[in-house]
Amino acid sequence: MKKKKNPIIWLVIFLACLMILAIIYRSIFSMDKAIAFEVNDKSLETRLLIATQGSDFKNELVDRLVDSLRSHPVYIEVRDIDILPEIQVLDWSGIVVIHTWEYAKPPKEVSNFALQNDSLTNVIFFATSGGGSYAIEGIDAISGASNPDKTDGYLNQILDRIRPLILSDSVSQSPIIY
Repeated sequence: MKKKKNPIIWLVIFLACLMILAIIYRSIFSMDKAIAFEVNDKSLETRLLIATQGSDFKNELVDRLVDSLRSHPVYIEVRDIDILPEIQVLDWSGIVVIHTWEYAKPPKEVSNFALQNDSLTNVIFFATSGGGSYAIEGIDAISGASNPDKTDGYLNQILDRIRPLILSDSVSQSPIIY
């Protein structure tokens, strides 16, 4: 006669497998911390904050965004999104938030930042996701997949939105070279 296996043991094994898969998924697909740096003189009147997460795609996008604005009289600070709770929106001429969606939602720092600030007229959100269509509900955002072939298009969309916020009228009419 065969002994019946205890269903609790199978449940524990199943849950352990799910935990292991979740840990593996998180280690493969989670974002790195962004490396903080500054460009141009901090005393400049026009100030741009780029709050981002670290990944090959996001790093390339940020580098190209910074390079396209480097020659303009704009102080640029790049930081990880974990500083968003400390940010006063009105201290910046423009803010670009570049983040991914994990487990079908934005990082809590990003969603809290979006929900806690009444006026986001100087904030541009760019959300990446597998399908490329997720954005925080009620927020006008650019969204797309982390596809290196589309970096130029995303960069142009961000620059089009940021140009009126951080560049003088005479400069905002001329194209930004990147």
